[in-house]
Amino acid sequence: METQKLDIFNLMAIGEEIRRCRRALDLTQKELCEAVKALDGNILLSQREVSMLEKGKGNPTLSKIEAIAKVLSKEWKLQ
Repeated sequence: METQKLDIFNLMAIGEEIRRCRRALDLTQKELCEAVKALDGNILLSQREVSMLEKGKGNPTLSKIEAIAKVLSKEWKLQ
């Protein structure tokens, strides 16, 4: 698992990294949502939320960011 430092207050950087990793795994936004739900049924993530997050918008919870990271096989250190 690759570790990368991301600035927690820079949603654009987080979103760009999610998009890059998602595309590298050839996942659609909807497939990412489904994978997050399969990982943890208590975390509900919509395609709209992923879209907004990838654009650097929205207000994702830390649990959603962590679940996305797990699905994408990433380990992000938030600073």
